[in-house]
Amino acid sequence: VIGDRSRERSPNMKKRVSIKDVATRASVSYQTVSKVINGQIHVSPETADRIWEAAHQLGYQPHHNARNLRAQRSRMIGYSWAPSKPNQANHILDMFLTSMVEEAEAAGYHLLPFPYREGEAQVTGYRELIDSGRVDGFVISSVGYHDPRAHFLCEREFPFVAFGRSDPELDFPYVDVDNAAGMRQATEHLIAQGHRRIAALAWPENSRVGDER
Repeated sequence: VIGDRSRERSPNMKKRVSIKDVATRASVSYQTVSKVINGQIHVSPETADRIWEAAHQLGYQPHHNARNLRAQRSRMIGYSWAPSKPNQANHILDMFLTSMVEEAEAAGYHLLPFPYREGEAQVTGYRELIDSGRVDGFVISSVGYHDPRAHFLCEREFPFVAFGRSDPELDFPYVDVDNAAGMRQATEHLIAQGHRRIAALAWPENSRVGDER
């Protein structure tokens, strides 16, 4: 008896609206509704409007977990970054994260932050997320020479984009600033002010960014 009662639907529980409910309201097949909602088919503007209006009227919400499982996608992009020093704000990082979150959401994705590790241990988090299927790609930053993340992701042929470059033999998509041009402009500005003895408080010898600047 207890088991039977546990299966009873509470009067206050609202039935989940399905694609078939939307199809019935819009007078089309449920396959057409599914393909229109997932952007897999082009129909007449009148039919599309009828489908979206029916979905809106019924309060239909796509089941993202099921859709992701069918598409074998997580709709997540992994990102890990080195923590800032105590009591030292990093406004550039704040802007970088905000922009990534906004652009990812606009494309139907979300950002998945995960712990940062030093040295070769950095690869551990990337391997775990790839093997568990929890991300569709990565963004990496603070890229340097012999970067273990770039080498690992290239070897695995897993999608990623980098803010910065690594070793010349690695071929991957990246966004970067022109460090040499930036330093040239700064130096020319000092020269224009009449300065002649110009020094650079630079970076460690193994810094790619430092070498370019």
